Amino acid sequence: MAEIITPSTLREALLQTMQNPEVYLGFLYLPRQPWTLDTAGAFFNFDIDPNIDQTSEFIRQKSWKETLDTDLIDQVIFNARAQKPDVNLDELLEAFTYFVNNDAFMPFEN
Repeated sequence: MAEIITPSTLREALLQTMQNPEVYLGFLYLPRQPWTLDTAGAFFNFDIDPNIDQTSEFIRQKSWKETLDTDLIDQVIFNARAQKPDVNLDELLEAFTYFVNNDAFMPFEN
């Protein structure tokens, strides 16, 4: 199989990216929305994937969609924390979903 790193949940993906952005590389693939912190998904890095056909088939079978790459997830987290230093995981999920849907950072009310 391909270079697949599967967080057990979206919660783990956000936490790991927040704590150590180099842990995951590539794009995060998730099922269709709505998402929760318990939604399972996987990071795929097609740049280093020696089995791109198998990986593509795996994604198709799961009906997963590409969301954001690790750099953008890190930027979403950075932006959310800059606006609200005590941002919680539910708010990070909301900011992540907002960015996927709007291609923009979510404004936090002060």
